[in-house]
Amino acid sequence: MTAQEERQEATSNPDQILGALMRQARKDRGLSMHVVATKAGLSVGLISQIERGLTSPSIRSLRLLADAIGVPVESFFTDVQPDVSVDEEAQFIVRPANRRLLDLRRAGITMQITTPRTRGDLQMFLTEIEPGAYSGPELDTHDGEEAGVVMAGQLDLWLGEKRFHLFEGDAFRYRASTPHRYGNPGKTVTRVHWVYTPPIY
Repeated sequence: MTAQEERQEATSNPDQILGALMRQARKDRGLSMHVVATKAGLSVGLISQIERGLTSPSIRSLRLLADAIGVPVESFFTDVQPDVSVDEEAQFIVRPANRRLLDLRRAGITMQITTPRTRGDLQMFLTEIEPGAYSGPELDTHDGEEAGVVMAGQLDLWLGEKRFHLFEGDAFRYRASTPHRYGNPGKTVTRVHWVYTPPIY
């Protein structure tokens, strides 16, 4: 069964879609799970669970796996509305129907890319975090800067050993080399418009 057939079969399960895309990308490059696990510093068992759609990776784990396989993270995003065509304005404008989506169902996080598909110096995301959901237990680091504004709900943001509690309307910016993670401590969905520079997805 091809990745496209698996995606059609699993349209109601985003974890299965992500797993199928990741498995196909790994196989296309002739990589075993063991090789990817070694490169990413993750267990073969975790990769197997992700590829079978049994769990959602943390944001950090997803980035490590994409790097280990040799693909951009955005290759694991799917179109919000697959049948919507992309026209000539798409190099400048992103309509809601043309966004690409990463749905980490079990992790309680969804991310929609709100920048055009053309390459640039920054990348924007509309991130939704379910109550009690977090980006992962580990602190993450990478190059560049991150900034954003909380559009709705509450956000816990860890920068090193400091935890900041943000509310709707609060904004932030930090060097991404600072160990960081985030989560939703509230009882309603948190929506954050996030900016990364340079693009890491």
